[in-house]
Amino acid sequence: MMPGKQIMRRLGLWPVHPGWEKESARQARAWHSIFMPGVVGIYPVWSLIDFFLIPDHWYQILVLRCLTVTLILVGWLLMRMRRISSQAGGHILGWSLFGSLAWTAALSHPADNTYTMGLAAAFAGCALFLFWHWMHSLLLYSSGLALYLVFQLTPGGRTFDQIILQGGLFLFTFSIFCILIIQVRQTIAWQEYITRRRLIHARHRLMREGNHKQWLLESIQDREQLLAEELDIARGIQQSMLPEMPYETARYRVSGWYQPAHTVGGDFFDILELDNGDLAVLLVDVSGHGIPAALLTILVKIAFQQSAPQCSTAAEILLSINQTAYQTIRTIEYLTAQCLILPADGGVIDLASGAHRPALLYKHQAGQAQEVITQGMILGQFPSNELSISSHKIQMEQSDRICLLTDGIEESRNRRNQSYGVARLLNDIQDNWHVNLENHKNRFLRAWSAWRQTKEPIDDCSLLLIERKS
Repeated sequence: MMPGKQIMRRLGLWPVHPGWEKESARQARAWHSIFMPGVVGIYPVWSLIDFFLIPDHWYQILVLRCLTVTLILVGWLLMRMRRISSQAGGHILGWSLFGSLAWTAALSHPADNTYTMGLAAAFAGCALFLFWHWMHSLLLYSSGLALYLVFQLTPGGRTFDQIILQGGLFLFTFSIFCILIIQVRQTIAWQEYITRRRLIHARHRLMREGNHKQWLLESIQDREQLLAEELDIARGIQQSMLPEMPYETARYRVSGWYQPAHTVGGDFFDILELDNGDLAVLLVDVSGHGIPAALLTILVKIAFQQSAPQCSTAAEILLSINQTAYQTIRTIEYLTAQCLILPADGGVIDLASGAHRPALLYKHQAGQAQEVITQGMILGQFPSNELSISSHKIQMEQSDRICLLTDGIEESRNRRNQSYGVARLLNDIQDNWHVNLENHKNRFLRAWSAWRQTKEPIDDCSLLLIERKS
């Protein structure tokens, strides 16, 4: 590195940046490519001015002009071909321009002020167009002033005092002003360069952040897709835990339907044929929704399958399920349930409820439906010896039907935020007793769906219809 640059950098007058010198050279080359051909284009006009102002020396000046133009063009072509640097091209332009003008000013005593102003204009042009550090301009302007003094002090020329008073002092002052202009322009260009670099870095940072966010978004989407696939598998597993519908024996027909609020849910029903031919029917509603509730339904199914063959009443089945849930569940979740034992001979049905909503009983001969109120407590929160569950005996005649359902149906709302309610539930169930069991279920679900006006229920929903055959 040149000692001058080191000194300037220590003084803070030369920017320190890895890419600044390349950027400065690039901008200088761009300005030289404009300024050097422009100067060449102006020279014919100067030659015409020379003819009128100094006709005695016109031929000499014309030869000088031609040599100057040739030298500038050669420097410009070499710079364009990258054979010389932009700074070398600028020096060729400056020395050619200042030398020719200084000699012309010395020959033009009648028009010395005009050519002195021309030299000042050349100083100003170099200050504006030659993009380099002010140290180069100081060297160039010093050379230009030296040539000006040498040519003016030739034998028969002016004295030093005359030169100073008639243009020399002006040129000296103006050259210093031009160097200051160069420094100001250099500072502005440096600030623009730094700002542009910061903008580029900011854009790259934003692009990296954008790419990172895009990667995160894609990762989240992949995880969501994987979770959705796993939930679909879980839904299939939970659906496979339910008995196939419609279910039919010699004495009974059963039709069931289940719709979780999410992919999986906490409602569950099961049917188990006991060794004596009786049917044990269970309907469970686990608190909460989604995966936690669905996991508890697996526990309930296992407990029901193990306890039902060993119990003689519906209440005993619920107490056994409660004890298993109480010993297993360590969270605040609980469940409500209803259990039926349908005798194989079609006699009295045993019904027990663990804080579940009442079952609906339709008596065919009476032609009306009513709720069957039973007493019981929630399951899974207390040990069975502290739990009170009572059985209810129901005489079920031929063509009578029982409806078991979870509160998701009763508590559903429509677009006007109205609750479905018990009265509408009884009315829609009762309106369809006259059709077969499967159509009865389908008609009720269509009526319930039409009332909701496409608004999805916020809770899991289950429905079981049981009919004693004629």
